[in-house]
Amino acid sequence: MFRFFTFAMTMFAAVLYAQGAQAHVFTQKFNTMHYSVNEVILGAGEILDTQRQAKIVSEAQAKARGLKYQTVTAVFPQGAAGLHGNVSQPLLGLLTITNYGGGDKIEWRTQNVFATNIGITLNTDLLRQLVDNRVLSPLLKELRQLPLILADMPLDMNTKDFRGMRFYTFKDRSFVIDTAVIDSLFYDEQQRARPLPGCKITMMVMPDRISPDVPLFISAHGTVNAITCPSERE
Repeated sequence: MFRFFTFAMTMFAAVLYAQGAQAHVFTQKFNTMHYSVNEVILGAGEILDTQRQAKIVSEAQAKARGLKYQTVTAVFPQGAAGLHGNVSQPLLGLLTITNYGGGDKIEWRTQNVFATNIGITLNTDLLRQLVDNRVLSPLLKELRQLPLILADMPLDMNTKDFRGMRFYTFKDRSFVIDTAVIDSLFYDEQQRARPLPGCKITMMVMPDRISPDVPLFISAHGTVNAITCPSERE
């Protein structure tokens, strides 16, 4: 009888552990035909170890039905506001699964990552390919719904309008992006005023208007995540 009781308690503990291992909450916040942005909030006592990372990857892939070019999943600690909170929230991890052909490329970031890093990543090369291959138009309705990360974009102009609002403008033969600089976790107003043409800027933005003409035009607003300038322009 004692052995049976011990066995039963061991099995009960194992079930509780297994349930605890599944206790995080996975929510698909943005979902379009080709992109999705997800939120994971861990439960009490949970950590983002390799086992949990593998489970979150499986969940993200399972929910990313259809042809997904990018799936982004932000992992928050217990009690966090998640994607309803502000951009200064620290993340436990940020999972990006990219597939523009050739299978899923899986990348985890777990160091110095914040809510301001959440978004679908676009850079100059990718925007050129999308515009030049004439595949961007069907995606415009999707992109205007999503948080975007403009990554390492060469700055063309750093200006202010009549209201004193700062704008960063990025221009290429394929696109023009005009972005209102609202704030930054990492740079104060004086630092945001310094970049000159040729500096590279990374921002998290929300699109306001998108025009499908060539060059593509995007008007957006957002927060500055990184500024990289040649030494003579710093």
